[in-house]
Amino acid sequence: MVYGSRSLKRKRRTNEELDVVQQAIIAALKVDWPMTVRQVFYRLVSAFVIDKTELAYKGVVRQLGSMRLARTIPFNWIADSTRWMRKPRTDSSLELMLRRTCEAYRRSVWDNQDVYVEIWLEKDALAGVIDQVTSKWDVPLMVTRGYPSLSYLYSAAEAIEAKGKPAYLYYYGDHDPSGCDITRNVEERLREFAPTAEIHFQRMAVNPDQIKSMGLQTRPTKPTDTRNKNFKGESVEVDAIPPKELRSNVSGCITQHIDRHVYDELLATEKAERETLGGFIDLWAPKLKTSRGDREKEDREAEEAQREWLSEFEQIVETPGCPQGSVWRFNDQDHHGFYEYRVVHYQDDQGNPTHRDHARVAWEEYFDFNGKKVK
Repeated sequence: MVYGSRSLKRKRRTNEELDVVQQAIIAALKVDWPMTVRQVFYRLVSAFVIDKTELAYKGVVRQLGSMRLARTIPFNWIADSTRWMRKPRTDSSLELMLRRTCEAYRRSVWDNQDVYVEIWLEKDALAGVIDQVTSKWDVPLMVTRGYPSLSYLYSAAEAIEAKGKPAYLYYYGDHDPSGCDITRNVEERLREFAPTAEIHFQRMAVNPDQIKSMGLQTRPTKPTDTRNKNFKGESVEVDAIPPKELRSNVSGCITQHIDRHVYDELLATEKAERETLGGFIDLWAPKLKTSRGDREKEDREAEEAQREWLSEFEQIVETPGCPQGSVWRFNDQDHHGFYEYRVVHYQDDQGNPTHRDHARVAWEEYFDFNGKKVK
């Protein structure tokens, strides 16, 4: 018997149905962005807006793409940390580099804490969802992207051992045959590669009790997974956990180890040091030129300005009626900002005036060129 092909006609969503899905997407993202595409999918499934099928997931992918291209939602509402760029850090000038350094300056949070903390994550796509928490608390976010390489685990173990203090590691991975086994693999290798380190390793999600208590959406366990022999039940992805709850869980793991008094002192010191660095940059900014040509040009302009005001000052000193002891202020951009001089009248032995000159003095009072006090 020969089977011929037949077309499968799937019912296309109406414009009204697509609008319902779109409004549900906007409502979910407004209160809990950024999300991965899968997190949006699970949120819609939980709200009974769409079916939990691969076809429905592909529809969400297409609709999110269309909505971003149409600027219906901002691009940064959807997290994607799986693709990135390699580029060395460069700056347009020395001053901009220093200012950027000042803005980004932070003291190490864990130097004066009693323990060391890391967050481990199986899925790269979720890094953009929780790194706002790990970044705030200066905690390494270790992404395994499935089974991590031996080199990755060895480097991580070396860093943990070098800290010389108890290390608390919290792991987030899928509840499926491989996802659960990755947890075992990571913990065993870290203990093997850092035998002297005090490691406290805990899997925080996804765990069986969370599936029920949080009502997480499940998916069929892949029959092709070679580790499903001893695995029971359906699988659950980390993406099924609402982003807000996931971030709250991560934050709780971290903050329980923070000594608040030590942390508050660190923030105060950090603020003072940033202000000091900013003041230093403001002081030296005029001298941080972008090129030799700029410096030479300003040197020439400063020399010309200096010649002009010295000539003008000499004329004033020789002007009849120039008051004895008056102070004149002249701008000298090339040196110290301002030069200040007192007019001095000289006399011969009989008390007759001979000539007038000037001597540099500290700030007292100023007269404009018409003899009017301008202090």
